[in-house]
Amino acid sequence: MDSNHSGDTSSQEDAPRKKVSQRRHHHRSQTIREQPKRDNNQEDEEVTPQKNLLSDHFALETTIPIGSTAPANRKRLDVPTARLGQLTAYVEAWYSATRDTYTDSLYGSLTDIIEDFVEGTRGPTQSNKPCQRTYARDPRIVNCQQTLATYQRQWQKNPGDHEAREAMVVVARHLTELRQEVRKIYWNDFLAKVRQTKSVQEVWQHVNQVRGKNRRPTCTPDPAAKAQELMHDWKGASSLSGLPRHHQEELANQRQRRRDLVHQNVILEDDTCVAITHDELLYAVKRGKSTAPGKDGLTYNVLNAIIAIKGNNPIVGLFNMSYNSGQLPTAWKNVLIVPIPKGDGNFRPISLTSCLCKMMERVLLNRLLYKISSKLSSNLHGFMKGRSTSDCFIKCLANTP
Repeated sequence: MDSNHSGDTSSQEDAPRKKVSQRRHHHRSQTIREQPKRDNNQEDEEVTPQKNLLSDHFALETTIPIGSTAPANRKRLDVPTARLGQLTAYVEAWYSATRDTYTDSLYGSLTDIIEDFVEGTRGPTQSNKPCQRTYARDPRIVNCQQTLATYQRQWQKNPGDHEAREAMVVVARHLTELRQEVRKIYWNDFLAKVRQTKSVQEVWQHVNQVRGKNRRPTCTPDPAAKAQELMHDWKGASSLSGLPRHHQEELANQRQRRRDLVHQNVILEDDTCVAITHDELLYAVKRGKSTAPGKDGLTYNVLNAIIAIKGNNPIVGLFNMSYNSGQLPTAWKNVLIVPIPKGDGNFRPISLTSCLCKMMERVLLNRLLYKISSKLSSNLHGFMKGRSTSDCFIKCLANTP
């Protein structure tokens, strides 16, 4: 399921309006040109700065068109650890010769060169998989079986050979005892491995699956139609028109004030308006966590290998090109939405964006926290490190400031 976040928002009158975080790093001259015109009275009014910043101070209503799109297949570009060094040299040689001057072309070339390398490293699939070793293939059992077969052939050739018959019976009994002993050893080793790698819940899921007690999820006969139905439901749930009327009126009253605050702060010179450095990128990756890839399929192990390139780094160049021009790659505005079953018949939408886009968001977030962390309100709990919504409920119940 693919949701396109680009397009002309002015023509989407019935499109939902979402309350999203307003992240803007446009070029100064470009930002001034894009500001809406205001009358003289509004220009003379001075906006009072806020002492304590809440989430509402960073939010504006943004119109996002959501339309029907073709089903998108998820892909994953991954490289074996042994070949990450070759990937680094491959990308470094390409970037030293590239002449791309636009964010879209540079991003597209970077993803294409990585995909070409990944496709080249994938060998043909092997149909004959090696057999998994079990207790029956233990060398002690195999040797005992071969000894038993030797006495059996000897006794079959000469039925009157009583020594061969007695030896065959003794070896057969020993083989039975040996099988039980080796089977117990292998079973204990298997349980020890399960305890180290699997949780109790996962073990019981496998047990119930073998016993046939797991409820199999029902398959949707028309996945494309179901996807569009879910998109329509989520569109209505996130629409501004779904809020109570007094909330809509309050948002409308604050809309111009918020725009003035954004305009006033964007045109100011600041010490954070500098080029993104390689150290910032390393810090952002170190502080972040590995997540599922977006529509481009780029994984974090591939990106971490490319980040290790010193000097002329392609990711640093892409981020600075986007930061200085105020333009994001168009592909970063496309979100791959994966519906996750909640257990009650409903689905939770999980939006998968490009890992490159999330890296740049972390870099900008670190700069924002550097400037405004001391101004954030103590009542702001959501998406804050070391805080959660549970803290908000505890404060409310304890009735403490």
